[in-house]
Amino acid sequence: IDFIFTSPPFYNDEIYTGSFGAKAKLSVSATRFKVYGAKAYNRGMMEVLIDGQQAAMVDPYNVAIQTGVLLYDSGPLQPGTHMLEIQNKSTNRGRPFIGIDKIVVTKIP
Repeated sequence: IDFIFTSPPFYNDEIYTGSFGAKAKLSVSATRFKVYGAKAYNRGMMEVLIDGQQAAMVDPYNVAIQTGVLLYDSGPLQPGTHMLEIQNKSTNRGRPFIGIDKIVVTKIP
């Protein structure tokens, strides 16, 4: 693991948004990204892009609140600089939120 980006303090808080289209970007030399966050009753769809290409649509909805859940794993990436982008794609008024607890970045030379 090269480094961990986390919202302080880990597992007690998260970076979140309820605004459709809001996004977070991280550009870094990496060979893998893992995105952790909460699953909950008010969570909507989030799109994950790697290098501008859709990698996944993630639905973190769950009746019970679960924190520190692995929401996305890129799997192995070619060594080099990659752009990770996470965007709120929720159109459900009852589930407007997406959130990130931490992003684990792995860099293997």
